[in-house]
Amino acid sequence: LSFATMPVRELESFLRMHGLIRTSPLHVLASTRIGVDGRYWFQATATDVKEPLQVAMGGVPLTLSASVKRKIDTFRTLKIDPLVVFSGINPPRNERLLMERGLERSKKREAAWDQYNRQEEKKNPFQSSGVTVSLEVTNSLMNLLGRANVPFFRAPYLASG
Repeated sequence: LSFATMPVRELESFLRMHGLIRTSPLHVLASTRIGVDGRYWFQATATDVKEPLQVAMGGVPLTLSASVKRKIDTFRTLKIDPLVVFSGINPPRNERLLMERGLERSKKREAAWDQYNRQEEKKNPFQSSGVTVSLEVTNSLMNLLGRANVPFFRAPYLASG
């Protein structure tokens, strides 16, 4: 368990200054209730998801359910009671910047498809992209958590905004 990549501004520097950041095995949190950053937890969980074309095809990874269930089972085995918190909307600040980022993603996706179709590499060009944490994937994750009776909450706005 590591707190080194928390998205809340100034919190990490405060914790470092007071020597409160450390890495420990998960069992240290046994029999406790914890708050979990949903996006960060999902990205860590998604390392188990091996679907190289998911980024290109979009949608929810087919193996997401099994991966999430394994993580929840680990929490239950250790009697860790999580409350998973997801960020809400990120109000656009700069429409031009958002459009540029969208175009950049589109160009990368198009180049990866071109490379895939030409089969220039033995490795799939989408493989290194990881799972996209889209609204659809987040909603599906919340649905999985609800069916597993794991409490979750979506904040109205982005926490680090």
